[in-house]
Amino acid sequence: MKKIIMLCLTCILALSSAAVCFAEEGADPVETVTITIQIEGVDETVLYEEVEVQLGEEDIYLSDLLEQLDEKYDDLEIVIENNMVVSVNGVEEIDNETKWCILTVNENSFGFVAPPVGHYHIHQWCDGNHVVITYCSIDEGKFEEFAVLPISQESYKDGKMSFYAQRYLDGPAPKVGLNVALTGVASGETEEYVTDENGEIDLSETKLSGEVYVNYWQKDADGNPLALRPLKNEYTIVLPEIAVDNEPDAPVAPETADSTALLSLAAVAMFTLTVFFALRKKQSDVQ
Repeated sequence: MKKIIMLCLTCILALSSAAVCFAEEGADPVETVTITIQIEGVDETVLYEEVEVQLGEEDIYLSDLLEQLDEKYDDLEIVIENNMVVSVNGVEEIDNETKWCILTVNENSFGFVAPPVGHYHIHQWCDGNHVVITYCSIDEGKFEEFAVLPISQESYKDGKMSFYAQRYLDGPAPKVGLNVALTGVASGETEEYVTDENGEIDLSETKLSGEVYVNYWQKDADGNPLALRPLKNEYTIVLPEIAVDNEPDAPVAPETADSTALLSLAAVAMFTLTVFFALRKKQSDVQ
């Protein structure tokens, strides 16, 4: 009887172990999403990093990721208060217009202003999201003027290059007063411009050609950013060779009748002297 009971208990234990193993094998794997976090300071890119997040039962927010990055890097200090970023590496918010703001980038286009970091919930739909935390001086009502649309080859046409600010409802608007730097990829030479009232720079007299890097920036009177800079050397376009050769050819004196006659006389004189010296040498050899 004891043997039968022991056999039954062994079978039950084996079946339960098999059930546990089956449950573990059939359980849904933990989902991993990747978030790109970019922090733009006053004059430099403070951080650009892809962070892998394993989703589980506990909620994860953008503030959690920032705290992890703060602990990871000794030269990075992020202060979060009331679910907002209030300071990065000692650069603190000043008022409602000059502060750290958050926006999203979707397919190289800037999206809407993101919620505070403490409310930015990371879930499966966040996979591939690009979040920009940037220090800027601009009223939130005009925040759409802060983001410059990505530069492409189509931005250059007929010797001019156009820059537009992103508008969510009214469409793109010319970005006026934007400082633009073009740097030749091969030559390393840089030219700087400022966009006019049409958001354009005139490249009719540029000495650059071929592939060039396009960088831009804009600041207020206190030196705070009014436009989100692109990452260094993020955008390039190709300038046609025709835009390079602006040096006029050296002037050539027109050929006149007098100059032609002088050239003819010089040729005759040279020929006569050559014959004279040849005959004299021959006579000397005979003697």
